[in-house]
Amino acid sequence: MENKPRLARPIDNWSWLAGAILILIGGAALLNLFVDLPINFAGIVTTILFGGGAVAFYAVYLRNHANWWALIPAYVLFTVGVLISAGMLGIRGNVLGIYIMLAIAFPFAYVYFHNREQWWALIPAYVMTAVAGIILFSGFLPGNGVGIFVMLAIALPFYYVYFRNRRHWWALIPAGIMSVIAFGIALASLQVFIPAALILAGIFLLARQVLPRGDSKPPQLPVSGPDADKPKSV
Repeated sequence: MENKPRLARPIDNWSWLAGAILILIGGAALLNLFVDLPINFAGIVTTILFGGGAVAFYAVYLRNHANWWALIPAYVLFTVGVLISAGMLGIRGNVLGIYIMLAIAFPFAYVYFHNREQWWALIPAYVMTAVAGIILFSGFLPGNGVGIFVMLAIALPFYYVYFRNRRHWWALIPAGIMSVIAFGIALASLQVFIPAALILAGIFLLARQVLPRGDSKPPQLPVSGPDADKPKSV
């Protein structure tokens, strides 16, 4: 019986890398069962898995750009991996909320700037960005300030529609309504400063009546010409 020669299996760099990563993760997991490690091992492993998945899908796209669908899971896995890492580092919740909103807005913004005909992508991109702004300003602005920002954020797209094409005059109606509401909220928040401004204006008017006035007559210029030789009346 003739023995057939064995064919050497081609070396796959990705298989070597994946195998080494799996061995390291498995060994670290076993070590964590017997030794109390001073790190969040589960979080680190989860981050590595999500990051590795993102790299794998992105590699599929790089090998053949026709596989554009691979960018979607790659971006999702990368975003979640960063979110887990940020949580491990103890980053505050409002910062994570801003990150999530901007991470959702970014793909839609990319779709629009890649192809300007896909104008619909601006709607979710702008909404998510506005929500991120609300989360940001709510951390150090009072409630009235956040309300002003919300009203102006709603009005801004309508202003953009009008100034992009003046025929869309109807866009000024909701934009103007939101702007008036924002102005009203601003006046309500400045209720302390308005009476103070009135008092200062009244003090200024009274001071003008009490303080001595200077000579209001215009200065007389020396007379020249033929009129200079005429005798002055006593």
